Amino acid sequence: MNRGEIPLRRLAIWTAVLALLAIPLAAVASYTAPAFFPLLFGPVLGEGASVFRILVWAFVPALASIPAALALDATNLQKVHVANAAVMAAIAVAPNLAWIPSLGAVGAAWAAVAAWSYGPLVAVPIAFLVLRRHRVRAAPR
Repeated sequence: MNRGEIPLRRLAIWTAVLALLAIPLAAVASYTAPAFFPLLFGPVLGEGASVFRILVWAFVPALASIPAALALDATNLQKVHVANAAVMAAIAVAPNLAWIPSLGAVGAAWAAVAAWSYGPLVAVPIAFLVLRRHRVRAAPR
């Protein structure tokens, strides 16, 4: 990527492929959690399946955001990656403050899903825009 070897189109395809792979994995994990959690962790911790069923959906945007994040790092544009991560952290704080007092762990799980959703909805398009501009500037003239 740092030598322009991977086109942005291929990064977009990998982003879509990872998202499409993550969706059925998250669905299966969410659906089967109530059955497997008590077996894996015992009856007391098995109650965590209800929270896990929500939290596992944060895996989808997290996985889908990996190609763009790696591309930013490979092109020495970590500042964009760090800025996006800072926004995600800020997004996580507000819902946590609002939802944990009333919803507890379920609220925290929803806050994580909301924060991670920023990745493919906003951070990935920003990354592609920055990468495209970086390519134009770095292109030989």
